[in-house]
Amino acid sequence: MDLSLIDRNFMWFKDRSCSRIDRVLVNIEWTEKFPDMRLKGGPRGLSDHYPLIVELTRVRGGPRPFRSLDSWFTHEGFLRVVKNEWRNLGDAQFTCKLKALTVPLRKWHKDNFGDMDKRLMMFEEEIKRLDNMVSDCIYDGTTKARRKALVSFCEKWYVRKEIHSKQISRSQYARNINKNTKYFDNIASARRRNNRIDTLMIGGRLVRNQARIKVAIRGFYKDLYRQKYALRIGVRDGLVKKIDGAEAEALGVLPSVEEIREAVWDCESSKTPGSDGYNMNFIKQCGEDIGQEFTAAVMGFFQSAKLPTDANVMWVTLAPKFVGSKEIKDFQPISMVGCVYNVILKVLVRRMRSVMSGLVGETQSSFVKGRKIHDSALIAYETVQWLKTQRKKAAIIKLDF
Repeated sequence: MDLSLIDRNFMWFKDRSCSRIDRVLVNIEWTEKFPDMRLKGGPRGLSDHYPLIVELTRVRGGPRPFRSLDSWFTHEGFLRVVKNEWRNLGDAQFTCKLKALTVPLRKWHKDNFGDMDKRLMMFEEEIKRLDNMVSDCIYDGTTKARRKALVSFCEKWYVRKEIHSKQISRSQYARNINKNTKYFDNIASARRRNNRIDTLMIGGRLVRNQARIKVAIRGFYKDLYRQKYALRIGVRDGLVKKIDGAEAEALGVLPSVEEIREAVWDCESSKTPGSDGYNMNFIKQCGEDIGQEFTAAVMGFFQSAKLPTDANVMWVTLAPKFVGSKEIKDFQPISMVGCVYNVILKVLVRRMRSVMSGLVGETQSSFVKGRKIHDSALIAYETVQWLKTQRKKAAIIKLDF
């Protein structure tokens, strides 16, 4: 595989020509041994080529946040553990109970799922030892039964490892195919390499240290979204479409249990969890134990128009728009909200779908189900092509709001 450059696009320059003719190729085994490696260019000096530098420094991140794993549900006793621990938390607020539940789940994970690779290696070595006994003619019914049990355990852990690796990789392309663990692990490693921010240009200043980068990013967005003065914008009557009274009343009505359930199952199960650490698969699988309180927490928002403090916490992550992003404008901020907040948004979005077609004009190609934002670009391209072939004269105005 070809390593991506992190600080430039080309490695060779001659007058006005430039190209990336120098490359570094590595195999899968190399990426597994050095998952945090990065490729960058060194000083060119008088040469036409930039030297290639492969960095193998290990990144020291902070403590890992709690994250629910889909592989937990392959364990026969996991749902029973959730049921017992949830009951022990009493009648506290739902979001507080979710936060408290992370403590026993962390411990359970460490005791039952810690170091899956080591467990698999142990099973494989024991199976190999039993196979060697066949050549020594030491093989009886007990040994055969033990080997069969070990193979069964090993197969279970293979499935768990694959489910875990797929969730971490966030791959949507390989489904219902066995033994893709290495594929998923390589995707996860490549994503970490591409998303890692070593240096960042903010306000014309190059920031290098990880701690300084965090402070600079926070300051940048704090200034960006600070409202310096209130804007008063008047809209002429009839210019903007409005919904009628019946539609407005339907948007604010208290949701039913069935509506909340449909919103939950409309959410993607294994999507990256938000600030509370739980993805929607956990809410769906544990619905028998926590579903009633979860529904009450969502209904509480529509009754009081207030969110609990814990539910109104979100994480903001920066996703690079392309490989090798260097400036703050090259990153897209993404908000990661908790499961309660997520379902509330889903209920509102599902309700808004019924009125959006009457609010959004026919010429607008987004915000309505069935329309795509790319349609406008395609129509504009086809229009320009038609004007050229027909030798027509026209004036085109591009408006960007």
